[in-house]
Amino acid sequence: MSTIFYAIYKFFRKFRISFFILIIAFFAFSVYLNTKIRFEEDITRMLPSDENIQKISRVSQNINFMDKLIINISLRDTNQIANPQKLIEFGDKLNNLLLPYQPDLIKEIDYQVSDKVISGLYDDFFDNLPLFLEEGDYHTIDSLIQRCCRKCH
Repeated sequence: MSTIFYAIYKFFRKFRISFFILIIAFFAFSVYLNTKIRFEEDITRMLPSDENIQKISRVSQNINFMDKLIINISLRDTNQIANPQKLIEFGDKLNNLLLPYQPDLIKEIDYQVSDKVISGLYDDFFDNLPLFLEEGDYHTIDSLIQRCCRKCH
């Protein structure tokens, strides 16, 4: 194996100009290939093209949560009891700090989720509920219904 590399070394030592031309050509070809790279923002394209997966990805794209940043405010120590009023005050302060950036850097701030948005989200979820359930879930639901019906009679 070392003889191959030594032979390459000896060859390019004799023909230095061809070595530099080869390096420049390799660099130019690498730059050309790098310009052809296109990034895809849809992560669901990695998944197999199954009909159910396509339906789930269609639902997730229509919800429009892909382009939002959601900030959860909570205590660092989860063992402590949270004071809801202090968390609300911190949320208010954070909202007030971000408001000056809204027209230029931030398109929109949804500080409080409207009932209309939550209702639409629930509607989308329940309209497509069978996509999120597996075969075992149906058996669990059926056993719960059977148990409930026995108690009623």
